[in-house]
Formats: sequence, structure tokens, C-alpha cells
Amino acid sequence: MDEKAGLNHRRTELDLLRLTALLCVVGLHVGSTVWKELPLWTAPWLTATLLRATWAVPVFVMLSGRFLLDPEKTPRLGRYLARVGAALVFWGVVYQLFYLAVDWEHYNWKRFAAGVFTGAYHMWYLWMLLGLYALTPLLRPIAGDRRLTEYFLLLHILWQILSYFVPALPVVGNTVSRVLPYWDLSFAGGFPGYYLLGWYLHAWQPTRKQKRRLYGIALLCWGICILGNLAITRKTEANTEFFTSYPSPLLMIQAAAVFVLFEKDLAQADWAVWVRKLAAFAGRYGFGAYLSHALVNAFAVRAVGETALAENPLLWIPALACVVTAVSFGLSWLLGKLPGIGGYIA
Repeated sequence: MDEKAGLNHRRTELDLLRLTALLCVVGLHVGSTVWKELPLWTAPWLTATLLRATWAVPVFVMLSGRFLLDPEKTPRLGRYLARVGAALVFWGVVYQLFYLAVDWEHYNWKRFAAGVFTGAYHMWYLWMLLGLYALTPLLRPIAGDRRLTEYFLLLHILWQILSYFVPALPVVGNTVSRVLPYWDLSFAGGFPGYYLLGWYLHAWQPTRKQKRRLYGIALLCWGICILGNLAITRKTEANTEFFTSYPSPLLMIQAAAVFVLFEKDLAQADWAVWVRKLAAFAGRYGFGAYLSHALVNAFAVRAVGETALAENPLLWIPALACVVTAVSFGLSWLLGKLPGIGGYIA
């Protein structure tokens, strides 16, 4: 396959969605360096709070579901499992060696071995992927039936509301919490809901009016989430992401809107060749860039300084997110050149 044919084979808008989501994830981790330390209700704190695009990780999960749950294609789950397993081991060792070098006086081999198994703070995503891959043979028949898919997603939303929002309510919350363990619908909750939603939205053929309605509701949800988090912060005098955490159905609507924007609307765009090449590069090396970005981020934040980051987050969070992402892609590209293992860790 020549270069032009390879570009035509790729879905540029989905590669760009991966790149956008990765930039947002990196921005989250850059901002997290100082977010919890900033004085509440100051301009830097409010800026760092508004820049936290937590919908990015759910979008990654939806992209996986969009491809792996296609009933007409049989995914090579063995290769995906091998890739995630190899990445867990390789990057687990890399990060523990880094932590050992940074804090060798307080490090021991027991902590090192446990750290290799669990991975760095962002590598929980790989363990979550392993769970989704294990559920894939069960979810694929559901994805093949629209009514079953809608029923599953309805259960997902119901369970998320009952298990996440309702227990936080005064009076009734405690009562509901005592009953929920006996009515366990957790199989339909969590990330499997996002996973199946990715395929459902791909198969969905919305009208222009339906898309506008979705975008409008998503913007409303974004506003509610911001105001809700600020209200909780005012009451508790502590940072919170209660409304913008992954279990929140309000966040799910935002992630769905972003996904539809790229999957449906931007699919019609006539992309310049350089954009298609950039997107294809991002799609090819995004896995390694995600895994390496926490290491790059540690050096970048240290170089800039937490003080500068805290004083001007509007400048430094987006700037560092772009720099860290670019360097991480370069590192992923280099690792991808390694014979044998390169395709598994980059």
C-alpha cells in the first residue's frame, strides 16, 4: 500500500479525535501538578479548573468500542491483549526506574516490584482496557442488535445515576445506598457503557436537527457540571470533580457530543494532505505517546517550575500540553523503530 492509498484508508477525523483527546489528557495531567495546591477562588485556580477536559478518556474508550464491537468484523483480541501486556511490563519497569532515580533513598525492591505491576498513575487505563477486552465477546452480540444496545445503555445511565448521584442526596441517599448492593447492575455501569456507546454512535445516523440538539444539551451539561462543582467547592472548601468524573452521565453526554462532532460532521471535511499525514502519524504513535507522556511531563514541569505554572496556568497548561505531547510522539516514534517489541510499546 503506497502512502496515498494508506492515507485514503484511514479515517482522518478519528485520528484527529485521538490527537485532540490526548492533548486534553496531557493538559489534565499538567494542570494536576498545581491544581489542588492553588488557593481556591483565585483567577489561576478558576482557570486551571475550567481547563480540565475530563471527557477525553471516555472518548478514547468510545473509539475502542467503535472499532472492536463492529459485528461485521472479528477483532484480533489476542494481539491487543499481547500489546497491552507488553506495554504494562515495559513501561512499568521504565517508570519504576525513573522513580528509583528520583527518590532512591526511600525506595526498596518490594515497592519497585509492586510499582512494575500497577504501573505509573496513568497506566490504570491499560488495566481497564484488559477488562474491556475480556468483555468484548459478550458485548459484540449486544452491539449487533440496536434494541439490545439501547437497553444496555439505558441500564448504564440508570445504574450510574443510582450508584453515583443518588447516594450523595440528603436523606434518601443513605437509604438507597443500603439497597443498591442487592440490585447490582454494575456490569452495565462504568467504562463498558462508554465502550458500547462508541459503536452505537458510529452506527447512528442522526439528522441535522438531532445533532444540533445533542450539541445544545452537551453545552448545557457542561455548564451544569461547572456550576455544580463550584457549588460543592463553595460548600466544602475543597476541590471536586463530582459532576465531571467518569461515572457522571452529564460527562457522558459531553463525550458523546465530541465524538459525534468528529465522527459525523468532520467526516465531511476535505482535509489537506499535511493534515491527513499529521493525523495518520498521531493515530499510529498515539499509544506510545500516551504511555510516555507522564515521564516527559515530569521533566517539562520541573523545567518550567511549579511556581510559574501556578501563576499563569492559562499560558502554561496549554503550552506545556502541546510541548509534552509533541515530545511524547517523538519518543513513541523512536521506540516504534525497535525491532520486535516496537509495535507493542509505541
